[in-house]
Amino acid sequence: MSTNLNTEIQKVFSGWPLVMNCKSSGVKHDKESVCWWFQQNNQTYPIPSNNATLAVMEKANLTLLTVSPEISGYHFICGYPERPLRRFEIKVMLCNDDDPCNGRGTCLTYQNDEIAPIVYCKCKEKYFGTFCTEHIPIEPFVKMTAVGCSIATFLLATAEYALLKTRSKHMLQKKFKKIIKKSSKKRKYSLK
Repeated sequence: MSTNLNTEIQKVFSGWPLVMNCKSSGVKHDKESVCWWFQQNNQTYPIPSNNATLAVMEKANLTLLTVSPEISGYHFICGYPERPLRRFEIKVMLCNDDDPCNGRGTCLTYQNDEIAPIVYCKCKEKYFGTFCTEHIPIEPFVKMTAVGCSIATFLLATAEYALLKTRSKHMLQKKFKKIIKKSSKKRKYSLK
């Protein structure tokens, strides 16, 4: 098997699952025809399709159920018949690696005796995502709040103006009716 393939790095924290997808570069293929191998020390081995304890193959996806630090550096290769192969290198992230939380969070490890240590980031305020790489910007929120308040103020002012105008009109009509009623009353003159 050729080892002169471009390698795609797949970063994942220890103790978590990893899903790799064997895209077929835009050409439609039968998803069932994809093949998966793993490479260790320049030796290539097929991944058994019926072994659900370590990995699950589903069409073009290969899911590693629990990534452990031992497989860091392993290569997984996939391909379709008569198409170029793709290679993924697994980089298992631990807290002692070069800042897996990208300076935006604290790396924490939960030790578990039965499986690999579970590593995760507790992100600082305004950040989220596996490696705290997603950012919640405050500027658009402030702008949207200002626009929303302006619109609400305009609507309230319009409603108040319409209400005052209607009330004034109603008061004028009432006053006008009173004047008409007074003027239409017949005056009674006493006869002397």
